[in-house]
Amino acid sequence: QASDGTSPSGVVVTWSALGGATGYKVLRAQGSAAAEQVSETLSAGATTFTDTTAVAGTIYAYSVRAGTSAGDTAASASNTGWRNVPAPSGVSATDGTSTANVTVTWTAVPGATGHKVFRAVGTAAATQVASLGATAATYADTTAAAGTVCTYTGRATAAAGDSAASTADTGWRNVAAPTGLAATDGTVTTGVNLTWTAVTGAAGYRVFRAVGTGAATELGAPAAASFSDTTAVAGTVYTYTVRARTAAGNSAASAADTGWRNVAAPAGLAASDGTSTAAVN
Repeated sequence: QASDGTSPSGVVVTWSALGGATGYKVLRAQGSAAAEQVSETLSAGATTFTDTTAVAGTIYAYSVRAGTSAGDTAASASNTGWRNVPAPSGVSATDGTSTANVTVTWTAVPGATGHKVFRAVGTAAATQVASLGATAATYADTTAAAGTVCTYTGRATAAAGDSAASTADTGWRNVAAPTGLAATDGTVTTGVNLTWTAVTGAAGYRVFRAVGTGAATELGAPAAASFSDTTAVAGTVYTYTVRARTAAGNSAASAADTGWRNVAAPAGLAASDGTSTAAVN
């Protein structure tokens, strides 16, 4: 028996010991070529040999001869086997850096004929999303759902089969930043009212406020595309921004807009009614 892609370090050949054998020789053939010995003469108790000289991804036919005091036996029946290419290393997926895709990168595997990218969501099985060339080391996943965390793995391909899966990395595609943010400019005395255009795929929003050149602080996390800042100090101009939020993270900030809360109108106005000949007080 010869292993079929179970190891990237070699092809493992095994056999049953033969009574009276003084040793064993392992032979290897490729295609229609004659078989050649690839092992040193192994001991009488040997039942396994790892062919570390096999070219990754190439299918070979292996056979074994037993040695005796009188000479070698005929070759055993042959069995095919192949050494796998390594799994891709350095797999990395972007985390919300783009609204267009998730960019997956890895180190291309020498000797591979191609690379495959797989994606899983939650506990679901991974499905293939791309089949790329031998030197490919990046893939832009434009079909990932915005705001959803996906788990990515890669496999290298060879003529004989695919490598093991790489280590996994999570990544996600961002939703768009909110647009059309508008803050009231002194039209109400109860606060500053904010509105913006709802973002497709957003689970809600985060509202931020800054004064002058100060850092922005979060005011609240409304579910809908509006918010009333009742904590604004009357007469102070604020700069507002909004981010859309998802289960995976937040969008980029919206364009900013300034707004301010008005002071109350004066009360108790009284004008004199003919009490003076000089003026109305």
